[in-house]
Amino acid sequence: MKEKARLSRKPNRFLWYVPGNIVRLWYKTKVKFRREKVELNDRAIFLCPHRNYFDCIIYPMAIYPKWVHIVSTSYWYRNKRLGKFLDTLGCIKKDQFKSDLISIRQMSECLSLNEPIMMFPEGQMGADSRTQNLVPGLEKFIKKYEPHVYVIHSRGAYAVRPKWAKNMRKGHVYTYITHLYSPDDIKKTDKDTILKTISDEMKKDDDLLWLKEHKEEKYVSRRKAEGLEKALVYCPVCHTEKALHTEKNHLSCECGFHLEFEKTSYRFLPNEYGFEDLYDLFNLEYNLIAQDIKNNIVLEDECNIVEYGPENDIPHNYTKVRMTLEKITFIGPDGSLDLDLDKIISFIVTLGVAFEVPTSDGTYRVKLKDGKRAIHYWYLLKYLKENSHESTDQQ
Repeated sequence: MKEKARLSRKPNRFLWYVPGNIVRLWYKTKVKFRREKVELNDRAIFLCPHRNYFDCIIYPMAIYPKWVHIVSTSYWYRNKRLGKFLDTLGCIKKDQFKSDLISIRQMSECLSLNEPIMMFPEGQMGADSRTQNLVPGLEKFIKKYEPHVYVIHSRGAYAVRPKWAKNMRKGHVYTYITHLYSPDDIKKTDKDTILKTISDEMKKDDDLLWLKEHKEEKYVSRRKAEGLEKALVYCPVCHTEKALHTEKNHLSCECGFHLEFEKTSYRFLPNEYGFEDLYDLFNLEYNLIAQDIKNNIVLEDECNIVEYGPENDIPHNYTKVRMTLEKITFIGPDGSLDLDLDKIISFIVTLGVAFEVPTSDGTYRVKLKDGKRAIHYWYLLKYLKENSHESTDQQ
């Protein structure tokens, strides 16, 4: 009898180990990598926080020499050559923030063959170091297929290359693995508890908080501040939007505000504002966004909007975007489109350029005339979602 064709593709062992080892050695010349070795099961899902562009190197290194099927966003498959290469590596194509039956079947097939899966359940890489709310549906998959569930934690992954940074910093990346559930554990646990447990475990990863508690860790760069202005909405002193400037290790504003990073850490040199480190700066940013919400802020910008197609973008005749605390609206000469924020899990931000609005029907890319404003939309929705989850948990 003819063997049934596979839905998923087994990773090419040569690419995984030979060129893969070269890439891993290159990465180790940039950072000092340390991992905790543990015994792992094959019929497993490895869940990882998404911290920087090198996560596809960091987390497989944490379980090396075991290979995995990495769940990758369908966005990368729009480039046909890259898509074929990802297929060769055994990656599983997944549409972000919506149900994807094909990828679910591929993942279930991998588990049935005792081939492990690695995924990033936040669905995107954030601008700050905090774990974002997880994409719902993961708990249903885990409950149905009952794999071993591991969370791979990282310390230093954000610090060596934040999303907003223009270069890498020399420093340590540590990984350790938590075995959250066995198949027997899953049988005894309801779906909501599974999702909350995973979320709570992943929210332990906050590099900036970790650095505040581990002042001995060093991350060296002569251009540590550059790009940070794209990840912050307000000046910490005058609270003016889009007013920050960066150069090398310096962050400043025309109001006279000025901070300078230490050469070997994310701490600031002594200053009159009371900021010890970057954690304090992001913490203030969240307080200012909370004030926006109390003031019922409305964001509005001129923009260009396209919808992602399988291969090419679909242009739309919307020229303006408006966001309230309840909905986001695309406005054009021929009408408008209202999208309730309750039905949107998260925005995906391209710092200094645009943000994407994923819906159950498709994903819209909103390229703002003033790209620096993109981060404001991202923070506003992130804060709304985080606090709605916290209030639900308290109830």
